[in-house]
Amino acid sequence: MVLHARLIAPLAPERQVDKQAVLADHRAAQQEQPGNVGDSTRTRADDPHGASMNRIEANQFAENWISAWNRKDVNAVLEHYVDDAKFVSPKAATFVGNSVVVGKKALSQYWELAAKKIERIEFTLDHIVWDSEANELVIFYEANLNGVCHRACELMKFDSSGRQLSGEAMYGAPT
Repeated sequence: MVLHARLIAPLAPERQVDKQAVLADHRAAQQEQPGNVGDSTRTRADDPHGASMNRIEANQFAENWISAWNRKDVNAVLEHYVDDAKFVSPKAATFVGNSVVVGKKALSQYWELAAKKIERIEFTLDHIVWDSEANELVIFYEANLNGVCHRACELMKFDSSGRQLSGEAMYGAPT
């Protein structure tokens, strides 16, 4: 797996994740919810499905993704995408005339334009759902765009080397 330094970099000390607590919480949740996918204690080498990350890494990825957006660091967000990635968002239609954006270059143009036009981007992570069998991550967050807050989530599909193949942003009710 290729680690993408900007999004998988260690968190600031005050934002460090207590990995043992996360593992304990995850194990407890698995016992309470039959059919829960994945085991956060598995490593990629142990995973017969070729998962690109485990639950702890997925949570760290989400924290760093949120941080990159809050800095308006489009390059950090794009760094893990494959060149022919597909992205779907109702917000894209506002900026580029279509809700489906195909290709890393087109994504860069869309997000650079949006970052310039949106004065304030403030995302707050709520939680994640990581499916190691499907290599899919859903990040649930609050999106504050120029003072307008909405519940939001983004579905991300990864290949076995950790590169993002596709994404879909969904926006819910104002908060």
